[in-house]
Amino acid sequence: MSSLAKMLSILDLFAVDRPVLTVEDITTELQFTRPTGYRYLRELHNAGLITRFGGGFSLGPRAIELDYIIRESDPLLVAGKPVMEELCERYGCHVTLLSLINDKIICVDHISSSSDVTVTYGRGHVMPVLRGAGAKAILSKLPRSRQRRLFALYPEEHAASVLGQTVAQFCAALQEIRKAEHAISLGELDQNSVGIAVPIVNDDASLASAIVIVLSKQRFVTVDLSLMTRIVKNAAKLLMDNIEHAANRTVPLVQPARRRAKDR
Repeated sequence: MSSLAKMLSILDLFAVDRPVLTVEDITTELQFTRPTGYRYLRELHNAGLITRFGGGFSLGPRAIELDYIIRESDPLLVAGKPVMEELCERYGCHVTLLSLINDKIICVDHISSSSDVTVTYGRGHVMPVLRGAGAKAILSKLPRSRQRRLFALYPEEHAASVLGQTVAQFCAALQEIRKAEHAISLGELDQNSVGIAVPIVNDDASLASAIVIVLSKQRFVTVDLSLMTRIVKNAAKLLMDNIEHAANRTVPLVQPARRRAKDR
């Protein structure tokens, strides 16, 4: 691991239930020497990524700045926002957008409806990898080798997963989801909630995401499932079209003054 990677690993230690860490916490957990720990903390502090708080450190204001930039300019979020808002408003459901980032699935956006259905995992939450409609939709589009790796990486989730208790069962279940091009979860994340998800993956798999609508179980039994899955699939296609349109859009160059004069 490079020195930069070791320094950035400090940021991974912070969590909602661990907002403040001491130098001793960091050096002990990451097995840094005290001089190394202090050097890394100084660099992160100078960059605004951490700040002093009491006798320790917490995440710094630069994280807030970066979050704002992501919300306003990230291609996936910008393309997804109008699509998610339309789904939420028209069908009265919660809508979430999940992404696979390294080996974690993270909720990168969430729009709440006025319904009383419970959604525990909002924006910024790390999701279970082996359960939930969004996770299953994303995993179904990954290469088989990556599926096996993730299955091995999260043994603590095997018991709660409906995808199977062996890697063979797991991969076979994901293959069925891949064929169906959508995934459904019944109370896998929240007991009285149902998720319907469709993967959003580009050709080179550099984008591995899913759009998910969340309904109550009571409402789910009354809806036309084929219609709802088609609605979510159309939303996923529109989102991807928005991304591709933004990527292909060109901004005209301003012509030099002499060229404009000549044209006149």
